[in-house]
Amino acid sequence: MQKITKKRSNSQLIQIGFLLVLFGVFLCSYQFIQKKKLNVIDKMGQQLYYQKEENQEESNDEITSVPNIEEKRSEDVKEGTTNNANNTNKTYTNEYIGILEIPKIGLKRGFVDPKSIHNNVEENITILNPVAMPNEKNGNFILAAHSGTGSIAYFNKLYQLKKHDKIYVEYQNKVYTYEIVNIYQQPKNGTIKIYRDPKKSTITLITCTNGNNKEQTVYIANQIKVE
Repeated sequence: MQKITKKRSNSQLIQIGFLLVLFGVFLCSYQFIQKKKLNVIDKMGQQLYYQKEENQEESNDEITSVPNIEEKRSEDVKEGTTNNANNTNKTYTNEYIGILEIPKIGLKRGFVDPKSIHNNVEENITILNPVAMPNEKNGNFILAAHSGTGSIAYFNKLYQLKKHDKIYVEYQNKVYTYEIVNIYQQPKNGTIKIYRDPKKSTITLITCTNGNNKEQTVYIANQIKVE
Protein backbone atom coordinates (compact mmCIF):
# COMPACT_ATOMS: atom_id res chain seq x y z
CA MET A 1 0.00 0.00 0.00
CA GLN A 2 2.85 2.31 0.89
CA LYS A 3 4.50 1.55 -2.47
CA ILE A 4 1.30 2.40 -4.37
CA THR A 5 1.01 5.71 -2.46
CA LYS A 6 4.65 6.55 -3.22
CA LYS A 7 4.13 5.74 -6.90
CA ARG A 8 1.08 8.01 -6.99
CA SER A 9 3.03 10.78 -5.25
CA ASN A 10 5.90 10.39 -7.72
CA SER A 11 3.45 10.37 -10.61
CA GLN A 12 1.77 13.51 -9.32
CA LEU A 13 5.14 15.20 -8.86
CA ILE A 14 6.08 14.27 -12.43
CA GLN A 15 2.78 15.64 -13.71
CA ILE A 16 3.21 18.83 -11.71
CA GLY A 17 6.80 19.16 -12.96
CA PHE A 18 5.65 18.55 -16.51
CA LEU A 19 2.95 21.18 -16.14
CA LEU A 20 5.47 23.62 -14.72
CA VAL A 21 7.77 22.97 -17.67
CA LEU A 22 4.88 23.50 -20.08
CA PHE A 23 3.94 26.71 -18.26
CA GLY A 24 7.57 27.87 -18.44
CA VAL A 25 7.75 27.11 -22.14
CA PHE A 26 4.42 28.89 -22.70
CA LEU A 27 5.59 31.91 -20.70
CA CYS A 28 8.86 32.11 -22.62
CA SER A 29 7.05 31.69 -25.95
CA TYR A 30 4.50 34.32 -24.99
CA GLN A 31 7.23 36.79 -24.04
CA PHE A 32 9.12 36.00 -27.26
CA ILE A 33 5.97 36.51 -29.36
CA GLN A 34 5.15 39.74 -27.52
CA LYS A 35 8.68 41.01 -28.07
CA LYS A 36 8.48 40.17 -31.77
CA LYS A 37 5.08 41.84 -31.96
CA LEU A 38 6.44 44.98 -30.30
CA ASN A 39 9.41 45.00 -32.69
CA VAL A 40 7.06 44.76 -35.68
CA ILE A 41 4.89 47.57 -34.28
CA ASP A 42 7.99 49.65 -33.61
CA LYS A 43 9.27 49.13 -37.17
CA MET A 44 5.86 50.06 -38.56
CA GLY A 45 5.92 53.18 -36.39
CA GLN A 46 9.38 54.07 -37.68
CA GLN A 47 8.28 53.60 -41.29
CA LEU A 48 5.26 55.83 -40.72
CA TYR A 49 7.54 58.40 -39.07
CA TYR A 50 9.95 58.46 -42.03
CA GLN A 51 7.07 58.61 -44.50
CA LYS A 52 5.70 61.56 -42.56
CA GLU A 53 9.12 63.24 -42.63
CA GLU A 54 9.40 62.62 -46.39
CA ASN A 55 5.94 64.05 -46.96
CA GLN A 56 6.86 67.11 -44.91
CA GLU A 57 10.05 67.55 -46.91
CA GLU A 58 8.09 67.26 -50.16
CA SER A 59 5.58 69.83 -48.94
CA ASN A 60 8.49 72.21 -48.30
CA ASP A 61 9.82 71.96 -51.84
CA GLU A 62 10.25 75.32 -53.54
CA ILE A 63 9.40 75.86 -57.19
CA THR A 64 11.15 78.75 -58.92
CA SER A 65 10.75 80.18 -62.40
CA VAL A 66 13.97 80.03 -64.37
CA PRO A 67 14.93 82.13 -67.45
CA ASN A 68 16.06 80.40 -70.63
CA ILE A 69 19.54 79.21 -69.62
CA GLU A 70 21.60 77.68 -72.40
CA GLU A 71 25.15 76.63 -73.16
CA LYS A 72 26.49 79.79 -74.74
CA ARG A 73 29.29 79.30 -77.27
CA SER A 74 31.93 81.80 -78.27
CA GLU A 75 30.55 81.86 -81.85
CA ASP A 76 27.19 83.02 -80.50
CA VAL A 77 28.81 86.29 -79.52
CA LYS A 78 30.83 86.60 -82.73
CA GLU A 79 27.78 86.05 -84.91
CA GLY A 80 25.66 88.35 -82.78
CA THR A 81 22.98 85.73 -82.22
CA THR A 82 22.86 86.39 -78.48
CA ASN A 83 20.34 88.90 -77.16
CA ASN A 84 21.96 92.12 -75.96
CA ALA A 85 25.12 91.06 -77.79
CA ASN A 86 26.50 94.58 -77.55
CA ASN A 87 26.37 94.35 -73.75
CA THR A 88 28.02 90.97 -73.30
CA ASN A 89 31.48 92.39 -72.66
CA LYS A 90 30.35 95.17 -70.37
CA THR A 91 30.84 95.04 -66.63
CA TYR A 92 28.81 96.90 -64.07
CA THR A 93 31.27 97.25 -61.24
CA ASN A 94 29.68 100.53 -60.20
CA GLU A 95 26.38 98.69 -59.76
CA TYR A 96 27.59 95.54 -58.03
CA ILE A 97 26.01 94.94 -54.63
CA GLY A 98 27.99 91.78 -53.93
CA ILE A 99 30.55 89.26 -55.18
CA LEU A 100 30.20 85.52 -55.81
CA GLU A 101 33.45 83.58 -55.50
CA ILE A 102 34.19 79.87 -56.02
CA PRO A 103 37.97 79.39 -55.73
CA LYS A 104 37.94 75.77 -56.97
CA ILE A 105 36.86 76.84 -60.46
CA GLY A 106 38.44 80.30 -60.46
CA LEU A 107 35.11 82.12 -60.48
CA LYS A 108 34.87 85.61 -59.00
CA ARG A 109 32.07 87.73 -60.37
CA GLY A 110 29.80 90.46 -59.06
CA PHE A 111 26.02 90.54 -59.11
CA VAL A 112 23.72 93.55 -59.35
CA ASP A 113 20.63 94.52 -57.44
CA PRO A 114 17.73 92.16 -58.25
CA LYS A 115 15.67 95.22 -59.28
CA SER A 116 18.31 96.40 -61.77
CA ILE A 117 17.64 96.18 -65.51
CA HIS A 118 21.04 94.46 -65.73
CA ASN A 119 19.89 91.57 -63.51
CA ASN A 120 19.43 89.18 -66.43
CA VAL A 121 21.27 86.12 -67.75
CA GLU A 122 22.35 87.89 -70.96
CA GLU A 123 24.50 90.30 -68.96
CA ASN A 124 25.20 89.05 -65.46
CA ILE A 125 24.90 86.32 -62.89
CA THR A 126 21.22 86.71 -62.15
CA ILE A 127 19.35 86.76 -58.84
CA LEU A 128 16.08 84.85 -59.21
CA ASN A 129 12.76 85.18 -57.41
CA PRO A 130 11.76 84.72 -54.69
CA VAL A 131 14.61 87.05 -53.72
CA ALA A 132 16.25 86.16 -50.40
CA MET A 133 19.65 87.79 -49.90
CA PRO A 134 22.43 86.05 -47.93
CA ASN A 135 21.67 87.99 -44.74
CA GLU A 136 18.10 86.69 -44.56
CA LYS A 137 17.73 83.95 -41.95
CA ASN A 138 16.79 80.58 -43.48
CA GLY A 139 16.52 82.25 -46.86
CA ASN A 140 17.56 80.80 -50.21
CA PHE A 141 19.81 83.00 -52.35
CA ILE A 142 19.15 81.77 -55.91
CA LEU A 143 21.56 82.59 -58.74
CA ALA A 144 21.49 81.58 -62.40
CA ALA A 145 23.86 82.04 -65.34
CA HIS A 146 24.75 80.51 -68.68
CA SER A 147 27.32 77.75 -69.13
CA GLY A 148 29.43 76.99 -72.20
CA THR A 149 32.30 78.99 -73.72
CA GLY A 150 30.69 82.35 -74.48
CA SER A 151 31.71 85.56 -72.75
CA ILE A 152 28.52 85.52 -70.65
CA ALA A 153 28.91 81.85 -69.68
CA TYR A 154 29.82 82.71 -66.10
CA PHE A 155 28.81 79.27 -64.80
CA ASN A 156 30.74 77.35 -67.49
CA LYS A 157 32.82 75.42 -64.91
CA LEU A 158 30.15 74.62 -62.32
CA TYR A 159 30.09 71.00 -63.55
CA GLN A 160 33.49 70.54 -61.86
CA LEU A 161 31.99 71.12 -58.41
CA LYS A 162 31.35 68.29 -55.96
CA LYS A 163 29.72 67.93 -52.57
CA HIS A 164 31.58 69.71 -49.76
CA ASP A 165 33.12 72.29 -52.12
CA LYS A 166 32.94 75.85 -50.78
CA ILE A 167 31.11 78.87 -52.18
CA TYR A 168 31.68 82.41 -50.89
CA VAL A 169 29.44 85.46 -51.15
CA GLU A 170 30.56 88.95 -50.15
CA TYR A 171 27.55 91.10 -49.34
CA GLN A 172 27.12 94.20 -47.18
CA ASN A 173 30.65 94.02 -45.77
CA LYS A 174 30.30 90.39 -44.68
CA VAL A 175 31.54 87.14 -46.20
CA TYR A 176 29.09 84.23 -46.23
CA THR A 177 30.58 80.75 -46.58
CA TYR A 178 28.53 77.90 -48.02
CA GLU A 179 29.20 74.18 -48.45
CA ILE A 180 27.62 72.18 -51.29
CA VAL A 181 25.31 69.46 -49.98
CA ASN A 182 23.36 68.41 -53.07
CA ILE A 183 23.73 68.42 -56.87
CA TYR A 184 20.97 67.19 -59.17
CA GLN A 185 19.48 67.63 -62.64
CA GLN A 186 15.99 68.67 -63.69
CA PRO A 187 14.30 68.99 -67.09
CA LYS A 188 14.39 72.44 -68.65
CA ASN A 189 10.75 73.51 -68.65
CA GLY A 190 10.84 77.06 -67.29
CA THR A 191 10.72 76.08 -63.61
CA ILE A 192 12.97 74.35 -61.13
CA LYS A 193 12.15 72.38 -58.01
CA ILE A 194 14.54 73.18 -55.18
CA TYR A 195 15.25 70.50 -52.59
CA ARG A 196 16.73 72.12 -49.50
CA ASP A 197 16.41 72.30 -45.74
CA PRO A 198 14.05 75.24 -45.05
CA LYS A 199 15.53 75.55 -41.56
CA LYS A 200 18.91 76.54 -43.00
CA SER A 201 20.22 79.51 -44.97
CA THR A 202 21.21 78.30 -48.42
CA ILE A 203 22.50 79.35 -51.79
CA THR A 204 21.25 77.73 -55.00
CA LEU A 205 23.16 77.91 -58.28
CA ILE A 206 21.40 76.98 -61.52
CA THR A 207 22.84 76.50 -65.00
CA CYS A 208 22.48 74.37 -68.09
CA THR A 209 23.78 70.82 -67.64
CA ASN A 210 27.20 70.37 -69.21
CA GLY A 211 26.76 68.76 -72.63
CA ASN A 212 22.97 68.46 -72.27
CA ASN A 213 20.89 71.47 -73.23
CA LYS A 214 17.63 69.72 -72.30
CA GLU A 215 18.44 69.65 -68.60
CA GLN A 216 19.59 72.11 -65.99
CA THR A 217 21.78 71.34 -63.01
CA VAL A 218 21.05 72.61 -59.51
CA TYR A 219 23.71 73.09 -56.83
CA ILE A 220 22.46 73.44 -53.24
CA ALA A 221 24.84 74.72 -50.55
CA ASN A 222 24.21 75.37 -46.85
CA GLN A 223 25.55 78.44 -45.12
CA ILE A 224 28.19 77.36 -42.58
CA LYS A 225 29.89 80.59 -41.56
CA VAL A 226 29.49 84.39 -41.59
CA GLU A 227 32.48 86.68 -41.13
